[in-house]
Amino acid sequence: MTKYLIIILFTLTLTSVAKSDSYMENIFKGCISFNEWNRTNKAPEDQIEIISALMCKSFIWGFLLGSNAQYEIYPDSVKGCSNEIYHPDNLSKLLVKFLQENPNYFTKPSEEIMVKMFETNFPCK
Repeated sequence: MTKYLIIILFTLTLTSVAKSDSYMENIFKGCISFNEWNRTNKAPEDQIEIISALMCKSFIWGFLLGSNAQYEIYPDSVKGCSNEIYHPDNLSKLLVKFLQENPNYFTKPSEEIMVKMFETNFPCK
């Protein structure tokens, strides 16, 4: 019992440190770590960086799955156009680039950030 309590408390401390910034700042930092992890094929040594990188990947997967479901129900609601198959490895790079070029979006809702990123990178012709 004590062993599980220690693991839970340790995890909570790591999570609270990771969440000390705004949500999008954590996702942004996580995507930077995730991109480096993919580039070097070496996981970060810091536990907070690993958690942040996985937050980024989970955020992007959640957006992709939600977007696919929305497209099935409301096909006219799609904001970007591309024949590409999106993957978190590529989208995390685009998200970092978009937020670096548009820092005012850090305070916007995550859906607005992702939609604008898609419109910017995959405009409909």
